[in-house]
Amino acid sequence: MSGLTELVGAGIAAHLEQLGYRAEQAELKEILPLTARGNNVVVVTPPSAAHALPLLAGICRALAEGEGARGLVLVPTYALGAWTRVLAPLATAAGLRLHAGEGQARAARQLSAGTVDLLLTTPDTAHALQQRATLKVDGLKAVVLAWPELWADDPAVTALMADAKEAQRVVLTSDPAAVADLVERYARKAMTFGVPGADQSAPFPLGPVRTVSVTETERGQALCAALEVLDPAAAVVWTLDTVGAAEATAALAGRATDVPVVTGDVPVAKLVIAWDLPGRPRLEQLLSAGEVVLFVPPQAERWAAIALRDRRPLRLAGAVETARDDAARRRARVTETLEAGFPTTGLLALAPLFERHDAPLIAAALYQLWCNQAMMAPASTSAPSMAGGTPAATGIMWVSAGSADNLQPKDIVGALVNEIKVERSSIGKVDVKEKFSLVELPAADVQRISEAFTGTTLKRKRVLARPDRAREERPARPGGDRPSRGPRTERPPRRHD
Repeated sequence: MSGLTELVGAGIAAHLEQLGYRAEQAELKEILPLTARGNNVVVVTPPSAAHALPLLAGICRALAEGEGARGLVLVPTYALGAWTRVLAPLATAAGLRLHAGEGQARAARQLSAGTVDLLLTTPDTAHALQQRATLKVDGLKAVVLAWPELWADDPAVTALMADAKEAQRVVLTSDPAAVADLVERYARKAMTFGVPGADQSAPFPLGPVRTVSVTETERGQALCAALEVLDPAAAVVWTLDTVGAAEATAALAGRATDVPVVTGDVPVAKLVIAWDLPGRPRLEQLLSAGEVVLFVPPQAERWAAIALRDRRPLRLAGAVETARDDAARRRARVTETLEAGFPTTGLLALAPLFERHDAPLIAAALYQLWCNQAMMAPASTSAPSMAGGTPAATGIMWVSAGSADNLQPKDIVGALVNEIKVERSSIGKVDVKEKFSLVELPAADVQRISEAFTGTTLKRKRVLARPDRAREERPARPGGDRPSRGPRTERPPRRHD
């Protein structure tokens, strides 16, 4: 990494080396020097934040000198979590202060205080900060547009780019034809990578492949499920970098210890599972090694339609199977109750109903009430059970949606249980406020669950989640506690004319 150290500094070079990058890789040799020197660049790549790392490394180096907000990265709302995980450690290695988020209030306060060097947010939020004169777009040194073909056609981008006239422009796209007009307007004469030259024909899609539609936070479960369904004689998992390798290895721990996880060339195997989206050269190598299964997040469907051929979906256990298993477990509990003895108490309570309604309908109504009560029970529980002795430490997760979004406690509980696979018994009180909600969870799991819950859709709104600071952890008021008013005095009698 000696050559990279001279180009991007020791901190960034060490970070790239830790992730498994090598100085001779094409991405680092071609793209990184250009972005580090402030050139405009367009890169065609699968829509995954991990693929943006080489060009982000160059941009962070270029932004290392200066004061105030001088870098802006615009991404779709649902991608904020993934981009934060990639960009935060890189910014730290470069000595940059990163602010990532969709909200305006905190970003505006930090921008006004001059404590932000690099802003990671959505186009709408950046435009709102620009209109408030909090974000000085004309002072930016670099602007990154991440897969703009996935954004809505919004005037926010036009307003931002019109003022950022002197800024370096970097565009990532999985569909160059879809962003051709945008590139012509805002990154004209940019160096382009991943597009065939004028004398070359467009590359054919690669395949055959099998695909699993899964979010990035659910890949661990999908990996184990795919191995269970296919049961290959020999399998290998490919990841883009060591971060993905660690996540895949953790998912396989105790379940498939004989499946190796690699970050470079894949050895020949019956089955190759791609944890990350591969670029075209890597996909060719994976296909030469064995049958390929790709994990495709929802935002990459457009890329998959262009890049893949003979695509066959691999069906894994999903929401339907989970619901079916839950129903089977409830039926088993009813059977156990019937086999344990004659339900005298229940019969006496329901005897009047049997005279007016059919027994199957009464049973179905009771079952529905039972399910609803099970859904609501965690939300109404305000104190931990003392039956097992000292209760476990709890923490609070803050969610960016509330009653103003027609949200109810059962919506949050259902999403946690069905999508994030949180044990229902570990969810405590759910307090839905007007603009946000607070969820009580085990303290040790709040950070992990918050990261997984970010991007979940509740009532047609993608939400953000983060650990909520307890009151005792919040900074004290300037000047101490509010002074006492002293004793109240009686008001003088009113004068009546």
